[in-house]
Amino acid sequence: MLGDIFTSLGGVLPFLVIMRLARRLGRGAGLNIPWWLFPIGWIGFGGHVATLLAERLGYIVAGPVSIYYSTLSRAVMGLIAALGMTSILIRVGLRPSIPVKIYLPLIAVGPAIASAYQRVSGHNPIIQDPLPAQILYQGFIFWMLLSYSSLLLSRLERRLGAGSGFLPLSGSLLHGVVGGIFLYVASSYLYSVFSLTEYNTWRGVVPIAGSVAGIAMLIASLRMDVTLISPKTKYHESITSGVTEIDDETGGLPHLGSMLIMGPSGSGKTSIINKLSATRLKDGDSIALFCLDYDAQKVRKNLNRLGVNVGECEKNNRLILVEGYLQLSGIKPEEKFTTSRDLTDISINISKALSLLPGPRKWIIIDSVTHILNESGAERTLNFLRTTLAKTVKAAAGLIVTINHETLTPVDAALIQDLFHGLVETDVIEEGKRLMRRLRIVKMLGVQCSGKWRYMQS
Repeated sequence: MLGDIFTSLGGVLPFLVIMRLARRLGRGAGLNIPWWLFPIGWIGFGGHVATLLAERLGYIVAGPVSIYYSTLSRAVMGLIAALGMTSILIRVGLRPSIPVKIYLPLIAVGPAIASAYQRVSGHNPIIQDPLPAQILYQGFIFWMLLSYSSLLLSRLERRLGAGSGFLPLSGSLLHGVVGGIFLYVASSYLYSVFSLTEYNTWRGVVPIAGSVAGIAMLIASLRMDVTLISPKTKYHESITSGVTEIDDETGGLPHLGSMLIMGPSGSGKTSIINKLSATRLKDGDSIALFCLDYDAQKVRKNLNRLGVNVGECEKNNRLILVEGYLQLSGIKPEEKFTTSRDLTDISINISKALSLLPGPRKWIIIDSVTHILNESGAERTLNFLRTTLAKTVKAAAGLIVTINHETLTPVDAALIQDLFHGLVETDVIEEGKRLMRRLRIVKMLGVQCSGKWRYMQS
């Protein structure tokens, strides 16, 4: 009975993990997972439980027939779990081609080798062919597909920047080991080497490892679930941004909160940053602006033009301009604060800036992450953004980031957007012989947004 419980846990936990991930990704990143998979999976689980109950109540004699129905229903669960995990992986831009090439040959030859070994050893099956082979294939498929799903979960964890992938990888190895032990034990019973009592002894012990592997998958998915959701804030207040189009619709920016400004080149993202920075500095806030697409001196000129006493703000550390652009041309910057374009270096400088900025309200602004994303890759950039969001929340600071979303895949764009509390999209269109900039507010913390385009004031 204990083995049946652990076998059930070993099957249902990975299935629940994949359901949670599918629901979370489908809601947050606009990824549609084929939901018809999951009712079929639950039917498989129901068949497994029904077989166990029928055996316990005496409707099915314990032995090859009950094992056949149990492994068949679990094979359905394993197949649906593998299809669901493959679908999730494809929808975040990964291809499971290497795992497929590893597991398909193993599934094809493993039971065949076990059967051949028993026959070569002179052992005869206790039931008529092809039932022994079917049982071996069904049971082995279940454990190996769970191992495959765990391996894909490990790749997903690394892809989302949620961890090293070690925990689900360990689960994958455990599932694989249990699959190998199943072949040995089941083939030994089906070919008269083990008695039913000996088989049930193994059946009561070995699935514990499968349950441990399922728990490892669950823990990994819970950790990913946290990293997929924007960091929560204890409170927020709406404050004037200085950008008329934003203030008119939302009443201002949320603080504490995070906002992503995305749009093509020349659509006004930096203009929004300049207006916002000037307004907040005049109102007493402190800002660290990471200049990654232009030199810091340009920011000084723009802020001076907008009426900010830049020298006084920099003297008091209410304005920290971090130069991260001039190094590309080989020019040694003369700025007090500089950073390379390496994500680790930028992250260190963000921590430094947060420790230097005075209160009551602090802002980290990164303009922009477009080029560092292209240089460092989506996986590392996502991890960097999550780390930065966590830092700003802990330091009671707001975060504003700009990006050119046209350089991203739709999946990467969706995953990045899902990190932020607020999302402002900019655009530039041609009307007559004029180029017109416009913006729309897609979402903002605590506000119902219309999503309508508004022309930007110059």
